Amino acid sequence: MRAWLAVVLCVSAISSAQQPADLPAHNVLRGHTSSVLSVAFAPDGRVLASGCRDKTIRLWDTRTGDVNRTLTGHTADVYSVVFTADGGSLVSGGGDHAMGVWNLRTGQVARTLTNHTGVVRCIRFAPDGNSLASAGGDSTVRLWDVRTWSLRATLTGHQGRVKSLSFSPDGQLLATGSGGNDATIKLWEVCRILGKTATDELRPLLKTEHFDRDPGWDGHNNRLAPQKPVLVKQDFGYSNASHTGGATGEIGGFISPAAEPSYYAKVLPAKTLDDALSASGRLTVAEGSSHVLIGFFNASTINDWRTPNTLALRINGRGKTFHAYVDYATRRWRAGGGRFGPFDAAKGRKLPHEFVSGATIHTWSLTYDPSGDRRTRHDHGDIGRTGSGCQPDRRPQRRRGQLQSLRRA
Repeated sequence: MRAWLAVVLCVSAISSAQQPADLPAHNVLRGHTSSVLSVAFAPDGRVLASGCRDKTIRLWDTRTGDVNRTLTGHTADVYSVVFTADGGSLVSGGGDHAMGVWNLRTGQVARTLTNHTGVVRCIRFAPDGNSLASAGGDSTVRLWDVRTWSLRATLTGHQGRVKSLSFSPDGQLLATGSGGNDATIKLWEVCRILGKTATDELRPLLKTEHFDRDPGWDGHNNRLAPQKPVLVKQDFGYSNASHTGGATGEIGGFISPAAEPSYYAKVLPAKTLDDALSASGRLTVAEGSSHVLIGFFNASTINDWRTPNTLALRINGRGKTFHAYVDYATRRWRAGGGRFGPFDAAKGRKLPHEFVSGATIHTWSLTYDPSGDRRTRHDHGDIGRTGSGCQPDRRPQRRRGQLQSLRRA
């Protein structure tokens, strides 16, 4: 709190006593002969490294402003410099497509990494110090094992020069930003990527959930204990079962239509109808009456059977068969969708397809493209599309999973 107050008092003093241009710099470090492109402090703060268009790296004593050492070896501009966690080494990236690993005790290059085919613009260490990310003009991001300086993975997907990158504080994610017509930010799941080999050409990962164990999704009213008399029973979520074939582990259970919302869903970063959305899987529907939504929704706006801020596959159990629909609703309740089934020209509408309930396994996918068709498929090949009305009134969708519906069959 004292530091925050000190900053505020300094700003007040500046505005009342001096203009910022009149304030003296603490120190001015001179010696480079061209533009300085990168600076970085050593972990102890006593040394500052600078990379320059004059092809050199200079190490400065931050207390005196003197140059302790000048590192030479790059044959082009030095775009990026960064210290190792122990301060004993420095990594640099240059316009010569090379990365230098410098031993600061000797001032010599201990290793040169030449895997990039373009300017190396940015370099960052992971929080644990064991991995290093580099990126630049060849539109790739490369991950290195700091202990051996071996290449662990090459990440492709950017269509322009990668100009910035940053690890999340926990080291789980790496964010990269590109320029030109690409102009995108990509998030990479670093821990999963580093489980692959250096020869893998990797793209941003499609999120796949495995149900060999409980994934720990966010649950709300999805396991209500039976009451006497039993009015509502909810018992769905993760179970170590295999109704849909394959390995054990799946999401599902006993779902009752009820006025109080309940769901079992994975919490997602905020999404809107401006974002591409997709989900897929396999399902079985027990015989009897049921109503459930599978897809994307906003838990804070669940209300009644027509749920706003939702894009979902609606399953309507009808005894030995069930019907399937694709539904959407915006935050202003502009809603629509369609059912799966053949078109009856005489009646001028689609007839519902009678999907077989019980042990029959069905595959499904829900794909939404904000710039094109919004569609859902089932394993019989029919397609349901949402209309253009699903695009306005956007509000974030923050969960993907199962949601019980009030509406009864």
